[in-house]
This record gives sequence, C-alpha cells and structure tokens, in this order.
Amino acid sequence: MVVPLLTFTDSDQRSVMRFLSREVVKPAGIYGRMKTQYGDLCVPLQQVYKWTRKGQGGFASVEDALRPGQGHRAVTNENIAAAEALVRKNKRITVVEIAIISNVSVGSAHNMSMMAQRG
Repeated sequence: MVVPLLTFTDSDQRSVMRFLSREVVKPAGIYGRMKTQYGDLCVPLQQVYKWTRKGQGGFASVEDALRPGQGHRAVTNENIAAAEALVRKNKRITVVEIAIISNVSVGSAHNMSMMAQRG
C-alpha cells in the first residue's frame, strides 16, 4: 500500500526527479511515480520534462536560485524591536512616521507595529 507524502518541499521533488533521471527513467515514468506519492501537489508533467533536461546537462543544485527582483525582507526581528522602541517612546506615533524613520514601506511598518503589539 502506497502512503502519500504529507510534507515535502519543491527541492524534495526536484531531488526525486534528479535521482530517477540518473537511473534513466523516462520523464513520463518519473511523473507517474511522483504523482503516486505527491498526489495533487505533484509538479506538472512539463516541469518533470524541464528538470530531466536540466539533469542531463548536469545541474548542480536542486535548491531555488536567487533571482533578480526578489524582495528584501524588511520585517525582521531587529526592525520589529526598533518599531516597538519608537512606539514606547511616543505612543502617538503613526505608521507613516515609523515607515519613514525605519526606511521601510508603510505596509511593512504596519506589520512591524502589529507584531510589536503582540509582543
């Protein structure tokens, strides 16, 4: 009896594709085996073909590569602590003022102030 996997990452699925392509399993066979394990969360067949071609070229990593345009994370523990300190210093400070002082977007400032309130 096959028990489907409940927790996995995209890298896990890429590792399976990499391994099975090295075992000279055809992409349709790889997809069928993965569909059994991953169910509806399995990558599409086209993605299996793409990664199989990459595998034949000898790709080095199955992890996501950093790409230009990925956002920087502004809501960090340090920024949350800074927002909390600003609020403690001035209870009437606005989210816009926190954003300007912290050099982050208003949305990030709002998230930081909400997280600071939760403690």
